[in-house]
Amino acid sequence: MWHCRHFLLSSRAASLSARRSRTAAAAAAASVAAGIAALPGHCSAALEAARVAPSIGEYNANDPIEDRHMVKETAKGDLLAAVFDGHGGWQAADFAQKRLASVVQLELSNSLAQTPDQISGALSRAFLRVEREFLYQVQSAFELGFGDVARSGACALFAMIRGDNLFVANAGDCRAVLGRRAEDGTARMEAVALSNDHNAREPAEQAKLRALHPTEEDIIRCKRATSCYVKGRLQPTRSLGDAYLKYSEFNREAGAHRSAGRHLPPPYTPPYITADPEVQHHAIDRAVDEFVVLASDGLWDYLSNEEAVAIVGAAALDAGNPRGASDALIREVLERAARHHAVEGGAESLRKLPGGRARRGKHDDLTCVVIYLADKGAHNGGGDAAVAVTHDASPAALPP
Repeated sequence: MWHCRHFLLSSRAASLSARRSRTAAAAAAASVAAGIAALPGHCSAALEAARVAPSIGEYNANDPIEDRHMVKETAKGDLLAAVFDGHGGWQAADFAQKRLASVVQLELSNSLAQTPDQISGALSRAFLRVEREFLYQVQSAFELGFGDVARSGACALFAMIRGDNLFVANAGDCRAVLGRRAEDGTARMEAVALSNDHNAREPAEQAKLRALHPTEEDIIRCKRATSCYVKGRLQPTRSLGDAYLKYSEFNREAGAHRSAGRHLPPPYTPPYITADPEVQHHAIDRAVDEFVVLASDGLWDYLSNEEAVAIVGAAALDAGNPRGASDALIREVLERAARHHAVEGGAESLRKLPGGRARRGKHDDLTCVVIYLADKGAHNGGGDAAVAVTHDASPAALPP
């Protein structure tokens, strides 16, 4: 299986790729360090306000898990966070986790982006650059005959807090939701969507695809109203990777160049999907804006925006558990999944299922990052918004 050995490059190709990667990474790091140091101070406002450590949770359905996440504080005080939902393997999500934050910083420094429009443009360029870097590796493996690499992809959701400005860049069906206090003076929480789902079930996405590919009757295929696929193959309409849906060289006849790459028959007029993200800007109101939930679609399969915000709002009152919010979200999803599939013994029995097909039939990989927007150390255990990059989740990691 190619996914067990990354891209299964030959030793010579792998060595060449590694040398190029190290050179590029060193140049990028030097450029970032020089560029960011020159930026005017917008710095510590985000971290001064976000003294509470983000609540991060993962729970796998696939074995291994295909989700990834990232939380990072930059030297100048920007807070960066992301959730990546892989499909066709974990490789694209893993690559994006390791590269996107650095590339975002590079694009911001190179362009000296300051205005919301400039920052939004830098985020879009970063997504597209990471896509190019990933496809460079995919192409090397594909030419060696490993066709499965052409269908490795990842939905990517990226958030950046700079001062009182929140930017969300989204390509796929991960979702960002703001939790804010109602302005009626009550303790009621309101949910504000900060991203749109780029999924073939959405009428707007269907209309867009049909307009771009009017002669292809199979451009959208639906198993049911909530389960639709681009060309019958992929639900997200934006993603990193998924090269066979974007470039004809990755959709060759089976056997060409020893590749069994996934083949789409005619009519075939790519690209069908894009890595270009939709970027939204939100001016943070510290008086009412409480937190942001970033999560892969495994969470939203079972929870509405309003339900997720209510769960996080209640969990924030638990002073003894810094991970309380993310644990509460995942626990609720597992309980609902167990009920929906009539699992005898409920969520406890569901957690005992082995990762892979048995568990994947009940729920998807679950990843959520909750970022607090105000100083509420008493609510969530305090702490700093430090770097937190992990992706090894097991059933034992989640409390009952």
